Amino acid sequence: MIETYQNERQMTAKSLSDELAYMEQELSKIKENGAYKDYTALMRTYLATQKAFLKIVAEIEQDEPETDELLAFSAGA
Repeated sequence: MIETYQNERQMTAKSLSDELAYMEQELSKIKENGAYKDYTALMRTYLATQKAFLKIVAEIEQDEPETDELLAFSAGA
């Protein structure tokens, strides 16, 4: 059950990341055309999506066990 939830969060984070990338491309196209009303509308959606993405990423990072960077570095050497 926990693995399913973690997998769902990973898939949601990936989906939101893809949406953000798409919206960034669209925002640049809209800005080039000078349609600032459309730009503002899409930017509001972009910011809401970005907020959701950052929230999910924070949850994912919170559930991961902390690693000591020095130990991880020395183990790789």
